[in-house]
Formats: sequence, structure tokens, C-alpha cells
Amino acid sequence: MDNSYTLQRAELIREAARVPELEYIFQHDLTRDSAYNSILLRERREFHGWVGQAIEEIFVGRLEEQSYLLAHHFYQAGDTQKALIYSVMAGEMAENVYANDEAITHYTRAIEIAKPRDLGDMSDEILERIGRLSSNPG
Repeated sequence: MDNSYTLQRAELIREAARVPELEYIFQHDLTRDSAYNSILLRERREFHGWVGQAIEEIFVGRLEEQSYLLAHHFYQAGDTQKALIYSVMAGEMAENVYANDEAITHYTRAIEIAKPRDLGDMSDEILERIGRLSSNPG
């Protein structure tokens, strides 16, 4: 029997979408958190890396749309290079639709990632964006 069917019957997950891809979400946040916390940190990192890679493959040519998810998964996977790229991309996407608070969150994460890597010019540019967004509530 299909695992997703079993989990749906137990009311642990539910179908969130069928189009463009089949997607499930946890029925309750506590269930999600419990499942997540039961996975060893090393395994979590691997899973996040696999999810990030899968998103890159599935949405090739449309990565900007998924940049916020890619930033999250690669950050959790410990892939700082990809996390930085997608955090900046997610910030730009949010900024383009005037979601300033969200943009600031993504840019702040990018600064956190870039700082130990001594990417001064990039950090300065991102800090300027944060300052501009902070003084321009959206």
C-alpha cells in the first residue's frame, strides 16, 4: 500500500495540490515538527540537500519562483554557496513585488552567509538594499 495513502487515512498529511505537481502537507504543525525532530541532524542535512536538488531539477528554467524554498533547503543542508545565491535571488523576487519584510529576511540571511566568506562588495550591496527597504515600508 502507498505510504502517502496510509498517512492520509491516519489524517497525518493531506493533499495540498495536484497541479503542477502532486504535493502533500502535514495536517498539523506539531506532527510536522515531531517528524522533523525525530530525524538525526546529519540525515536532516542530507534530506534538505536532496530536496534542494530535486527542486532545481523539477523547476529548471523557473528557479526564481522557487528561490525562497531553495534558499531554505540549501541553508539547512549546509550548502552555503547555493544558500547565498538563492537567498539573494529570493530577496530580489520579494523586493520586486514590494514584499519588503520578506526581502529583508532573505537579504539578512544572505549577509549571515556571506560575512564569514569575506564577500565585502556583495555584503555592502545587500546592506544598502536592506537600508533602502527598511526606510521604505511596503
